[in-house]
This record gives sequence, structure tokens and C-alpha cells, in this order.
Amino acid sequence: MNEGTPTTLYPFSYDRANGIVFGTSHFSILKPEFDHPSTLVNMDLSIGYESVVPEPCEENFNLMFKAIVANHQNSKVNDLRTDLGNADIVAWQSLLTTFAKISCNSYSEQRDVKILAQRYNGVILLDEYPSFHHPIDPKVFYMGHNLRQILTTSFDGKDHPSCSVDISKACYLAQTKEFKTADDGSVRVFYTSKVDALKSPDSNEVIEIKTHKATLNKYFYPEKGILYWSRGYFAGLKEIVMGLKDVYIDNEDPNIKLNHKHRNNHPNIVQKIKILPTRQIEQLTGINPERINNYIAKAFLKIKQQFEDPNVTYVDMIIAYTNVRYEYEIKLIKHPKNYVPAFQPLPQEFLDSYPKTN
Repeated sequence: MNEGTPTTLYPFSYDRANGIVFGTSHFSILKPEFDHPSTLVNMDLSIGYESVVPEPCEENFNLMFKAIVANHQNSKVNDLRTDLGNADIVAWQSLLTTFAKISCNSYSEQRDVKILAQRYNGVILLDEYPSFHHPIDPKVFYMGHNLRQILTTSFDGKDHPSCSVDISKACYLAQTKEFKTADDGSVRVFYTSKVDALKSPDSNEVIEIKTHKATLNKYFYPEKGILYWSRGYFAGLKEIVMGLKDVYIDNEDPNIKLNHKHRNNHPNIVQKIKILPTRQIEQLTGINPERINNYIAKAFLKIKQQFEDPNVTYVDMIIAYTNVRYEYEIKLIKHPKNYVPAFQPLPQEFLDSYPKTN
């Protein structure tokens, strides 16, 4: 792993039955038969979906604050910054991925992203404006959870019940990472990384399990490499387990010519399980972690500098699309102390646990 590996403050899991559980005791465990570089399978991930009544799931951001509050109840200090590993800023994993994509000219959303930053008890907390949240297709969400259940056992070593997918189940690492600029500027960021399972019952190594609608053809690394690398890199994972859905596995048949418009005819079926080392994705995609870290550090330092003015409590950060493909610029708008934002991102239980001191 490259320099700048994140520091894990604590792992935790969540499901509706048990709530927040600290440690890895409730993490699922990867089945031994899938702990190989490549495994052929034939899994229809949509099985059981029709019998499931989709329920709203806890968003990652809300769970992060639930974990912060629960950890605070167990801590011996009464200081937010200390509980957050001495972080300057609280963000979230997908924002780091967005910055990584922009720095590599591979962010193709072609829209502005608007984020509210606020200073609270010596820490700057970020959240995306609600109108910018894009809900996941419930069927896609279900199939992702179904794949994780198929490939893993529960924490007690037993198989998960077939056709009974708990979409509330999630595992996380509460982490900090220091981002540095080329001129020695630095900022420490707290965030939670979503992970899926322990690699083995006698190991603390965690993995993430993802699906990909196509195969590892020549378009995978230029188009998707930065996404999957970011998921592994910012969580400090050595490997990502991929469920590949394309019928033309790895394009091994030289007589099959795939083009950019090729579409998978079996979108619900995983054909192959493949383990991708994060370092390998980095090399094949041509990613420069130092450049990405430098970009992220500069973006966060710009926000931090706005709060050097004691009269500033809120700042809007707009990642603005320039109407040129892949080109974005960061705009910052400072607001005075009496400013009332359009929404309050901090849950009430968080505000109750950390009464405002500044």
C-alpha cells in the first residue's frame, strides 16, 4: 500500500436487529472457495427480490454520526476533535472518490456538486446538499447485498439464509487520513469506509465485494479503475472482490470483438468472481496517488482557510462543472455568523452528545 495509508480508529457493524456493534465480531467472513484470483460461477442475484418489500436503509452518512455518538458514550474524553482522531475535517468516502476522479479527469457527471461546510467545536463538518443525493435503484441495491451474502458466511461461520437478504447490514471502518500538498501543507480528515467482510475468520484483513455489469475488457481500467481503486485505497484495503456479470469472461476469446457499446445480456447474473489487488488496479490504470492526495489536500485546505475568519461559521463549496468535459473548478462562498443554512446536516443526537462550545 502507498504512503498515506489511513489510520483505523475503530471498525463497526450495523443492522436493524443489533444496531451499532463496535469491533469486527459481527462482520461477515469470505468463504474459502472464493479466496482465489478467479472463480467461475453462475449466480442470479435477482432471485428473491420479488418477495422483498424494499425498506428505506440507513444512509452511510447517518450511520457515521450514529457511530460517532455511540463511540463518544464509551470514550473517556468530552472533546469532539479527540474523538475524531484529531481530525480537522469530517467528510465521507464517496467525496474523496469524487475528488480523485476530478484530479484524474475522469469525473463525468457533468453537474455541479454543492457541499455545506460548518465549523462546530473546532472541527469542520461537511455534508452534501440534499437535492444532490441520487437514490440507488432498489433492485441493484438488493443484488449487491445478495452477492455479499452468497460469498460470505455470517460472523458465527454459518451460511446466510437463502433468499433472505438483510439490506440493513453494513460494515464500516472509522478512519482518519492525512492529506499533504507538495509544499508540505497538510489536513487530517475523518471519514467512514464501507467494507463487506473479513477475508478469513483468523484475520483482521477486510475486503469489499462489488459487482460490475461488464467484464475486465480494455475499457474497464480507463473508465472504472479510478472508482474501484478509490474504494480500496481510501479504506486501506489490499484487495477488492469483484462479481463480473458479462458473458464474455475477460474477453479471453480473441474472435470476440467487444466495443464500447457492448451491453451485458444477463444483467442479473454474475458469471465470474475475481479478486483485484488495489495496487494492481493502480498500476493498470496509471493512477498517481501523490497527485490525488495533493489535489484533495488543496481542496480541504481552501475550506479550512475560510474559517480562519472568526466571523465565518458556514461555507458553501461548489464543485462547479465548467461545460468542458471532465473539467471542474472549486468555488467557495463564505457566510456570516447569523447565516441560517437551508438544512441542518447534524443529527439531533449528535448535537445533544456534543453541546456547542464555539
